[in-house]
Amino acid sequence: MKNFKARIEDFIKVSMGNTAVTVEMTKFGTIIIGLIILIVINILLGEFAIKNRELKKEKSRVLKLEEDLKKRDKELEELREFRQLMKAIKDISRGKMNENEVKIMAQTLYKASKNYKMDWRMITAVVMVESDFDRLLEYNNSYGLMQIRFMTGQEIGGRIGVDLASEQELHGIKKNLELGSFYLFEQIVKFGDIKKGLMAYNMGPNKLRSIYKKIGSKKLETAYVRVVFKHYNNLKKNY
Repeated sequence: MKNFKARIEDFIKVSMGNTAVTVEMTKFGTIIIGLIILIVINILLGEFAIKNRELKKEKSRVLKLEEDLKKRDKELEELREFRQLMKAIKDISRGKMNENEVKIMAQTLYKASKNYKMDWRMITAVVMVESDFDRLLEYNNSYGLMQIRFMTGQEIGGRIGVDLASEQELHGIKKNLELGSFYLFEQIVKFGDIKKGLMAYNMGPNKLRSIYKKIGSKKLETAYVRVVFKHYNNLKKNY
């Protein structure tokens, strides 16, 4: 009992006056209590740090899941779009292409549409007007699906890395579409307008500039543009 009382007196000092009892914490007691408080605070901070790390890990895991879901949604949307493109080519070409040729055309057009930020339906509409899917078509020194002239194809190919050794290569689906898609995109960019770009594709940029020099700011829309947009709007409606 005596030892217990001595231990208490290490922490608390009790003074008795005439009218009241004064209880004071000893210096040693204050230090011990302070140490206990620090230990408790450190324990609590440690627990908080652990919880915080766990929360950050969980947040990071959730963000990764959200990114994966967005990526998967994008891939599914691209797959649906690609299947629509394949179906459109298969339906509209009316048996002029076999399954492999339809796939090559769809892959090339889809890649071009993403590279040049053009709707694949617009490029397909141009193919419909230029050749009606007859890749062997030759007319007025122009060849293939998008009716590319050999000199034009060589000049474009030199800039986008597509080798072109002969006119016959323009009957190939992939090269013809790569060259034609870029040429169409380039004209749209040059003239700053899709309808003017289509006219430049059809008649040549120099001829179009010459016409605009004569007519000034007057609005111009050719039959070629109207037919391309007719096909484009039908493609949008059905595919």
